[in-house]
Amino acid sequence: IAHEFFHYVSNRLTGLGNNQGGGMGEGWSDFNSLLLSVREEDKLIKGGEQYQGAYPVGAYVIPDFYFGIRRLPYSTDFAINPLTFKHIENGVELPTTAPVASGQNGVGNALVHRTGEIWSNMLLNCYAGLLNDPRHSWAEARSRMQGYVIAGLKMTPSSPTITEARDGVLAAAMASDATDFKHCSHGFAVRGAGVDAVSPDRSDSTHAGVVESFKEFVVQDTPVVPGPGPTPVDPQPTGRVGGALNLLLLLPLLGVGLARRRRH
Repeated sequence: IAHEFFHYVSNRLTGLGNNQGGGMGEGWSDFNSLLLSVREEDKLIKGGEQYQGAYPVGAYVIPDFYFGIRRLPYSTDFAINPLTFKHIENGVELPTTAPVASGQNGVGNALVHRTGEIWSNMLLNCYAGLLNDPRHSWAEARSRMQGYVIAGLKMTPSSPTITEARDGVLAAAMASDATDFKHCSHGFAVRGAGVDAVSPDRSDSTHAGVVESFKEFVVQDTPVVPGPGPTPVDPQPTGRVGGALNLLLLLPLLGVGLARRRRH
């Protein structure tokens, strides 16, 4: 029910008319299910101390309480779920380092539900970073992740690529908390969607041409340079984000500038 409900949310906030977007739609819906499945007490279970245990989706339907309805359970542990960005591309074989329910040969990787598995697990890695941050209570980490997902959807363009949707989530996190941004940057990078990753063309239904990157975005602190007038008292550092995210953050400013030029 949680999965199907979130299709309404993702399609309402972002146009998902292409295959890559449809795959992320399935992933966003699976992740909404995970927001209900991951419980605070999971860290008390051996093997779940950092919320790295196996999380199936729709386990009661099969019933299969390990794989659920997907090829692998969701997990931040590569011994349980070793899939990375490249596994959205047709023909890329799945790793043999973990048991797989189906699709070992990778022939149908670009199918929307299978692409969604990769996107949802990226979001889970981001979420685990927040859950394991001692600054946050479990409830606060969950609330923050919910906010980043919704804000990220609003910032994601129509018919998106995975790296565009990634930038939406990262921009939302950066606008709120630089450390949360670092957690999510790590979550995407560890799954191959780092700063130099390249998505397939948005219109390619086979998802050919994935380029993985395991490099994290870096926030560089630079001192404030005082302008004319009195020197600020105790100036605070400002964050600067590199990579593709710069363009995403500048677009609203460019739009405002163009609108002003038209009025004049």
